[in-house]
Amino acid sequence: MRALLALLAVVLLGLCFTACGKSSGSGSSPHAAASTTAPKKDRDDDGDNNDDDNQVLYYAQAAVGNNRQSIESLIVDYYAASAAESGAKACTLLMPFVAESVVESVGESPGLHGKNCAVVMSKLFKLHHSELATKNAQLKFYSVRASNRKALILLSFAYLPEVRQFILRRDSSGAWKVMSLLDGILE
Repeated sequence: MRALLALLAVVLLGLCFTACGKSSGSGSSPHAAASTTAPKKDRDDDGDNNDDDNQVLYYAQAAVGNNRQSIESLIVDYYAASAAESGAKACTLLMPFVAESVVESVGESPGLHGKNCAVVMSKLFKLHHSELATKNAQLKFYSVRASNRKALILLSFAYLPEVRQFILRRDSSGAWKVMSLLDGILE
């Protein structure tokens, strides 16, 4: 009898988890696409209403004025370079040590072999061309946060349910440079 009750409990728990998973919001709801201006409560789709994202969402302080303009301009230029598959342009926008490490870190992947940053980045952008072209066309800044040396840019794209992020750093001359080769999900 106990074994039967235990089996029944396991089946019921399984059904509950399955039902919860289906109701977590896959974006198929008619209301999911209705609002493009109001951000979702759970921008990174991790089911926690961003309780753990505050350190990212409220990193340092909001960038303003020329600082914000230079950060946004850099991201716009980087997306334009990626959509155009211009590895040479993108490499000039990367933090120097990141550009120097591209051949070793990414160039070892199948299909991305190259002798310099420009070649590897062009191949990386070609591999992700349709996604990068769409992102370039739909680029919206959700938030731009910065400290003296680091900036965190949160991006929003209409076709993606989650917020994406880029990290920037200032180089030795004080100019903002990109740290990430591609945007990443807000975690």
